Amino acid sequence: MQATRLLAVMNKDHHPHPPDPWGVCKLFVHCELTGPEDTPHPANLETTASGFFPVHALPALSLGRILPEQVHLVAGLAIDPASAVSCD
Repeated sequence: MQATRLLAVMNKDHHPHPPDPWGVCKLFVHCELTGPEDTPHPANLETTASGFFPVHALPALSLGRILPEQVHLVAGLAIDPASAVSCD
């Protein structure tokens, strides 16, 4: 997998996430698959399973980490190569 461009920088405090005891900024990066080892995501210590889903059919999200409106925003940015980076 290869990172191709930064899509968004979001401060969790500026979005309706559940409260956190610390500040978190999230970077959303558009990546391109570079080979068969990229599909599905290789097993690792942090992720037990992964897959590709259409934006309209996502599994349950971890709302402490990502919100549906954030997914829709970055998905729109990803398909528009002329879009500017979205920053809070």
